Amino acid sequence: MSNAIKKILKEPDLLQQVTKRCFDSVDTDKSGRIETKELKDILIQISMDFKAEPPTDEEVKGVLDQLDTDHSGTVELKEFEVLIADLLKAMLDQ
Repeated sequence: MSNAIKKILKEPDLLQQVTKRCFDSVDTDKSGRIETKELKDILIQISMDFKAEPPTDEEVKGVLDQLDTDHSGTVELKEFEVLIADLLKAMLDQ
């Protein structure tokens, strides 16, 4: 699995494809943006996968603020790619 992750991280087109698939599954209302509730839902799932405590509302807001580089109050696809890349890197370190 680590070779597949490394390949995704090295190939921008592949990272974009993976990001789009993940984004579409998180964007449950199909608005083209990830709102706070959708972000919280995915962060809870990720915390379960990593056997960590679920995020607090304050932590979710912190992640949103960090990802939301255009300050729209939501996370768009390009911003979401940063989260996916970080998660993949964390999986390599596990």
